[in-house]
Amino acid sequence: MTDSATGPLPVLARRYRALEQLGAGGMGVVWRARDELLHREVAIKEVRLDPNLPEAQRAETLKRTLREARAAARLAHPSIVAVHDVVDQDDRPWIVMDLVRGRSLDQVIRAGGPLPPRRVASIGLAVLDALTLAHSRGIMHRDVKPANIMLSDDGEVLLTDFGIATLEGDVQLTSPDALVGSPGYIAPERLRGVGDGPGADLWSLGATLYAAVEGRGPFQRATPVAALGAVLTQEAPFPSRAGELAPVLLAMLARDPGHRPGGPGLRRALHQVARGLPVEPLSPPAQSRETEHQEAEHREAEPRTESRPVPAAGTRAASPAGPRRTGAVAGTALAVVAAGVAATVLLTTRGGHADPAASAGRVASAGPATSAGPTASTEPATSTGRTGPAAPANPADPGRFATAPDPCSLLTDAQAGAVIPGASPRGIPATGDEEASCTWDDSGGDLRIRVSLTPHRPTPGKNGPETARSFFASERSRIAADAGQGPLGSVNPLRDVRGVGEEAFTYDVTSLDYINSSVLRFRYSNLLVEVNLSATDRPLTAGLRRTTLRTARLVAGELKRR
Repeated sequence: MTDSATGPLPVLARRYRALEQLGAGGMGVVWRARDELLHREVAIKEVRLDPNLPEAQRAETLKRTLREARAAARLAHPSIVAVHDVVDQDDRPWIVMDLVRGRSLDQVIRAGGPLPPRRVASIGLAVLDALTLAHSRGIMHRDVKPANIMLSDDGEVLLTDFGIATLEGDVQLTSPDALVGSPGYIAPERLRGVGDGPGADLWSLGATLYAAVEGRGPFQRATPVAALGAVLTQEAPFPSRAGELAPVLLAMLARDPGHRPGGPGLRRALHQVARGLPVEPLSPPAQSRETEHQEAEHREAEPRTESRPVPAAGTRAASPAGPRRTGAVAGTALAVVAAGVAATVLLTTRGGHADPAASAGRVASAGPATSAGPTASTEPATSTGRTGPAAPANPADPGRFATAPDPCSLLTDAQAGAVIPGASPRGIPATGDEEASCTWDDSGGDLRIRVSLTPHRPTPGKNGPETARSFFASERSRIAADAGQGPLGSVNPLRDVRGVGEEAFTYDVTSLDYINSSVLRFRYSNLLVEVNLSATDRPLTAGLRRTTLRTARLVAGELKRR
């Protein structure tokens, strides 16, 4: 069997005939193929080995990869993509598995935005059950991320790509120094080299569910190295769209493995969120002496920081008090990450199953190389991050919006038609403090605009508008910190906008899947609003940016009338 670039695709193992390439990444290529013996279609993953490996190490890696794939083939579970065969041909392994017709969670998020918390909890339950079976057989997945979770057309949730899985206690895949996984989804203990057990997979699951409910990974940054550094040095931002799922996610993402919930408690909490039931407090399991000792050694070597408590269900986390880490601390952490990258970083770049656009290293919110610059309707951003004029505090004021209004009703058909000709709205309503969104697409599918609304309730010491103002300022600072050109995309510097809501800013983003976006965010009372215009395979123009601004003003005007 040969690559399509070098010639025709013959039959693999005299049985599997490749039909077309579905996706490609740093770990291999996925093909749609036909099983000529059983007359069915399958997916075949060609696992590509590092061509720079010495011959002896290459042979050992091939042997180990085949052994690990065969171990994964023993995992029969309704939420695991079944592995049917493993073939050693052309000096590399080929993994034959079910062909899933559907989309990856990553594709679903990028196409439609964040998912409702209850849906995300249901997805988490299915993946947790799959991981529990794998862990009971001593198999660690090591690359749980949105691109490796498939949502089939018939409603199934399936975990795929055990191509870099390892057996428990067997830490080497390609070399002792290799860092295997996807930036932003690798658990901190794996980055430190002090743990590779089930807890690390569950941390990655937490990051994945966070991305599903927020529309952005908790440690997503402009470059892979920045993402790795954030995992090591920063806490996950409070998931403002997660509702009752928020404390569960923050518990799963605790940097100290001993502070994370165990499998049974996590399953119970996810089940409660999925059913809309009150979430019981999560208790971490007893930590093993060995892991406790390893983590203690690393804590002694790191600067001391205050750990942030996990908020109870239904509450929001306050901003941590005290000075932030700067200077030497961040520099030391990034130096550690950079050293790991230089040693031999094996970062997967795509989901292994039919996800041609997904890239683990790519940051979905990275922005375009072109800069709009200040216009008559914008002003240059300041380094401090303005949060608008502070109104006199009224602790009892919940704000104007107890729940998010129907975003599809904020534009008339005529207004929507002027923005996206011929478009019809597709809405996702929400209740409570969940996000609601509405998307308008053009007939060709290459231009769309999405309006998202997130109401904020009062928190201890802050009324509704003040809480929303704090989250708005935090989000502004985070985006400003991501500004700049990276190897996988760029975020162009944000600009403050006058005359939209009570405070507003705009910026442009792009990613390597050729989707450019013009984004405008504003706050009105306790409601945070995002207007996102995305264009596929076409550059952002001043006209498209004006369309984003015009849409935001229409939405703000309608909200003010309500």
